[in-house]
Amino acid sequence: MGHGWHLGSLFLLFFITACGGSGHLGWKSIPVPIYADSTIMKSNQAMSDLQDAFRYWEQKAGKSIFDFKGEWTRGAPYAGNPASPDAILGNVIFFQNPWPYSKKFVGMTTVQNGEDGPQAAMVMINGASSFCNGDCHFDSRVSSRKTFAHELGHFIGLNHNDDPKDIMYPDATPGGSISELKADEATLRVLVSGN
Repeated sequence: MGHGWHLGSLFLLFFITACGGSGHLGWKSIPVPIYADSTIMKSNQAMSDLQDAFRYWEQKAGKSIFDFKGEWTRGAPYAGNPASPDAILGNVIFFQNPWPYSKKFVGMTTVQNGEDGPQAAMVMINGASSFCNGDCHFDSRVSSRKTFAHELGHFIGLNHNDDPKDIMYPDATPGGSISELKADEATLRVLVSGN
């Protein structure tokens, strides 16, 4: 299943990069402040997809998770190389171009963990990928809505899931409807409990 496009996550523990599927502890304080870059902010369609992705997780959790702060205006939200940043400067979802990973990845979330859980996280979307917006019926492109929702799942702390009907399935599939996709709601509620 899938079209060779993949979604991913990286976790930084005291700035040491480790790839893979281990989630992180929940955020210490919920809702978590998060920003978007100007590319997202200037597109009504991208903003609508991002808001839909926020709502998806908040409905599943039964509470507010994201404190959307608007546009990130302080330059790159990371110090150093985006693929292995020295530090993450803010919780930001943004389009990255040039893309520092294989072009088969359409999104990558990097979380900087401290002793008490996440300190900061960035959600990079492949700026060279062609995305469709909204429900994307009969469109073979990757959905920005599903990509945002999947990567925000990593931002919250969820791992990949091998069920193609789960939002955390690692292969990006065409179509943008997320309402029928399931998620691990039990783990989600633990992660957003506000430790």
